[in-house]
Amino acid sequence: SWKSLGLGIVFLICLPIAAVAMALTLIGIPLAVLTIVGWLLLLYLAQIFVGLALGEWVLARLRSGRSSPAFGALAVGVLIVTLATAIPYLGVLANAIILSLAFGGFFITVQRYRARSAT
Repeated sequence: SWKSLGLGIVFLICLPIAAVAMALTLIGIPLAVLTIVGWLLLLYLAQIFVGLALGEWVLARLRSGRSSPAFGALAVGVLIVTLATAIPYLGVLANAIILSLAFGGFFITVQRYRARSAT
């Protein structure tokens, strides 16, 4: 979790800066646009992924380790995420943590997939 959070903060901040730097060159404009579109897509999907992971964790704790349906875990997790981000002032912090966890988890998963497919 801490590795995912730290890596997520770096990518959450650095990807738009890198896209702006690429857009300064004429050749890099299409790549910058694709980078921003991917970043925005990840921002949108982040709450779903974190909601699913959070819902699975909560339901596993409540059901003492027994598995639960993915849709139920998703519903519980997204409800918790929505309620956490709706809190005034603290919701911004909760949203930043959620986005950082999702970005970090995504990039760690991509790294593991690449390492596994390379061997």
